Amino acid sequence: MKNYRPKINGGTYIWLLIILTILIFKYYGSINNGIYLSALLSTVFLGSIWYIIFIFPKYSIVDKSLKLNHFLEQKTISIPSIRKIERNQTRGLYPFFNPYQKGLVVHFNIYDDVFINPNSEDTFLQEILKVNPAIEIIS
Repeated sequence: MKNYRPKINGGTYIWLLIILTILIFKYYGSINNGIYLSALLSTVFLGSIWYIIFIFPKYSIVDKSLKLNHFLEQKTISIPSIRKIERNQTRGLYPFFNPYQKGLVVHFNIYDDVFINPNSEDTFLQEILKVNPAIEIIS
């Protein structure tokens, strides 16, 4: 079993810095008046969202399957059902939450696809191609 973590680059930390800056400006008056709880709860909430979106996902290759573990979703994809993989793509259900992230779009079955961004794309692709060498890699 091979495990892969998501790619975390500088853009994700810029996104977090922007969130914190907005919160500081929004709650500056409240903090001066001694109301810290709302600022603290908002910061913890948005920091948790940042962690869940950027750091929590995990990808595993087990035998002939690819397991995707996200916060709200766990999906298992049969590697022989993968038709093609597109590199350097930006995708996601919420594109705003994925700024500066480029990764892989894995097309499987007939119409299904999923976006992943493993830390070491080349190693990940080599492991996938060991199981199914017929996968088309599009750069």
